[in-house]
Amino acid sequence: LHTWSLSVEWQFYLLYPLVLMVIYHLLPRAALPWILLACSVAAFVFALFASFKWPTAGYFLLPARAWEMMLGGVAFLFPIQIKSRQQNVLVYTGLLMIGTAAVCFTPQLAWPGYAALLPVIGTYLIIIANPSQNLLLNQNIIQALGRWSYSIYLWHWPLVVLGYKLVNEKIISYNFPIIGVFFAVVLGWLSYLF
Repeated sequence: LHTWSLSVEWQFYLLYPLVLMVIYHLLPRAALPWILLACSVAAFVFALFASFKWPTAGYFLLPARAWEMMLGGVAFLFPIQIKSRQQNVLVYTGLLMIGTAAVCFTPQLAWPGYAALLPVIGTYLIIIANPSQNLLLNQNIIQALGRWSYSIYLWHWPLVVLGYKLVNEKIISYNFPIIGVFFAVVLGWLSYLF
C-alpha cells in the first residue's frame, strides 16, 4: 500500500508538468486554468463512477485519484483574494472537514467517491485561505510538522507494518500506535534534517 501510494504520486508529478507544458504550448495561455479545472471535474466524475463500478481500480489507479492532487493547481490558477477574517473561517472549516473525514470515515465507504470531497475540499479551503496570521497553523511546532510531513509520511507505513508484526507475534503487548507516531515524527525529522 505504501509503495503504491508513492508510485501514484510519482506518476502524477512526472506526468502533470508534461501535460501542462503541452497545453501551455498548444493553446492560448488563458485556456490553461479552464482546461485544468475541466480535467479536475472530469477526473472527479470518473472517480465517482470507478469507485462504484470498479472499486479496486478506482482506489488504486491514477485516473481516479488525480483530481485530488489537481485541485492544488486549481487553487493556484484561480487565486482568490480573501480578507484576514475570512481566512480563519476557511481554515477552521477546512480543518473541521479534514478532521471529520479522519474520525468518521470507515473502510466500508466507497473511496475515492463522493466522500473524498470532504477532506480534499477541506484542504483546498486551507490552501486558498493562505493563512498568514492564523493562530493555530502559525505555531512553530505546526510549521515544523508541515516541513517534516513528507518525511513522516515515508516512515509511517513501514512503522505500522512493524507494529502489527510485533503485536501479532506477541513481542510487544502495549498500544503501538502512540509509539509508532512518536517514531514516525522522530524519523521524519531526522530524514528531513539529513
